[in-house]
Amino acid sequence: MCDGWNWGKDCSGHSEPVPTPAPVGPVPTPPPPSPKRWKLVWSDGFDDCPNDRPNKANWGYEHGYVRNHEEQWYQEDNAECVNGNLVITARREQPAEDESFAYTSSSLTSEGKREFKKGRWVMRAKIPVDKGVWPAFWIRGANTKMEWPSDGEIDIMEYYRGSVLANFAYGDENNQAVWNEKKFAVDQQWADQFHVWTFEWDDEEMRILVDDEQINSQKVASADGTGHANPWREFPVYMIVNVAIGGANGGDASGTQFPVQYLVDNISYYEQIPDTLLVVA
Repeated sequence: MCDGWNWGKDCSGHSEPVPTPAPVGPVPTPPPPSPKRWKLVWSDGFDDCPNDRPNKANWGYEHGYVRNHEEQWYQEDNAECVNGNLVITARREQPAEDESFAYTSSSLTSEGKREFKKGRWVMRAKIPVDKGVWPAFWIRGANTKMEWPSDGEIDIMEYYRGSVLANFAYGDENNQAVWNEKKFAVDQQWADQFHVWTFEWDDEEMRILVDDEQINSQKVASADGTGHANPWREFPVYMIVNVAIGGANGGDASGTQFPVQYLVDNISYYEQIPDTLLVVA
């Protein structure tokens, strides 16, 4: 069994166990990025939502069954904008298009709309932690000529089975998945608050933080420490925001009370300011 999302395939490969960091305390509103290092390029606060739906200039949708033996049917109707939040609602219901599925949900993707290369991503959100529920905020390489995992996958946030995870994945020389995984346990009290997930990517390293505390990191030049070629290639990446149910990692949702909701207050992207442009105080 492996963590993460496998783009319609059973994932394989290996990973090494890592210690579990202590739970991260809630920090509802983080300090803004340092203006000496980052410049805001794009942001969606889910206030500009035609017909109360996420702006189509930023987001498209995955549809139907997609991956990981999951039990939900993805459809647009389960995503809406409410009071300045993106709200993805997972429901226990049979979709009209395929009644063999027991749940519906939404998966938003910025592929072909908002794609970026390196930089800083920030999401402020409140996630569901109900049994069998698998919310995520992740990015993939926008290179259709490369198959997973060689195009790279970064799970900025995913939750299942009691823990929030921060993962990096790439393909080795045989296109087998290599995972760098870390996680920490959370409870309902933690999940009742908004939290901030940050992903920073520069020329040397990538970092995933929760409420300004670094959870995991990944060297860019030699991801597995053996000198293999850089898996984080120079093509851009796109974002996915979704709620899955069950599947390879989500667990049994049969006893969970639905609907459940994933609230996203804001997603922003910043470019790094070149050192030559930094002003020394």
